Order: sequence, then C-alpha cells, then structure tokens
Amino acid sequence: MAYHDLRNFSASNAALDELEKKYPDSYICAQVRAYRGDVDQAFVWLERGIHEHNDNIVYVKTDTFFRNIMSDPRYKAFLRKMKLPE
Repeated sequence: MAYHDLRNFSASNAALDELEKKYPDSYICAQVRAYRGDVDQAFVWLERGIHEHNDNIVYVKTDTFFRNIMSDPRYKAFLRKMKLPE
C-alpha cells in the first residue's frame, strides 16, 4: 500500500504478487486490493474469505481500507450475505 501511495506501481505490484502467493490471507489480500482500487479482485478475496471462514471478515464494515468499495452495490450485498447491518 505504501508503494502504491508513492506511485511506485511496479514495486506495489511485486509486493502484492508476493503477498498473494506466499501469504494468501483472504482478508489482507482483500484489504490491499480494495485500497488500491482493484474492486473486482477485492470482492473475489472477500468471497474467498467467507469460504475459508476467515475470522477477520466481520471487520469489513468498519475497516477503512475498504473505503474504495463501499459505494459499489456488491458491498451492500456482501454485508447482507454476512448478516451485517448496512
């Protein structure tokens, strides 16, 4: 995320690739994807988090790293699926 903010996209992409291959925690990967504006991939990782029973997934509503996806209609649908208040 820091590399992304610094607009060093090649380093950001390399770090993300390493994260997803070596440490594929679905919640963290969803956070990073959402933060970077990779909305479709953020939802892929969130769905994966449900299937993996990732305990952190319940924080999706209050986690500011998901700010970029909150206006997407899939976000409210995801909250409903998780039985979290919209």
